[in-house]
Amino acid sequence: MAIFNFTDYKQFVREKVSLMPHRGRGQFRQMALHLGVNSTAISQIFKGPRQLTAEQGIRIAQFLGLSDLETRYFVNMVQKERAGSHDLKEFYLKEEKKL
Repeated sequence: MAIFNFTDYKQFVREKVSLMPHRGRGQFRQMALHLGVNSTAISQIFKGPRQLTAEQGIRIAQFLGLSDLETRYFVNMVQKERAGSHDLKEFYLKEEKKL
């Protein structure tokens, strides 16, 4: 499963986890421990409206074992979703296409 086929980091993580042994059972809990947050926060991020911070994005990329280029792409997707203006979102969309 190539991260570059995704434009939504939440969808990528959900699908990546579902392909793990036992369909990823317990992986979101492990992510929460890796980030030092509670499981509710992870649930609100990957199943709700909350977004990862860039710092959390780096840590999740490490948790998932992404390469340097994949990590750049992943964090770019996170930043795109956090963008507060249309111009900034467009900037991250262009970066995404470059990567």
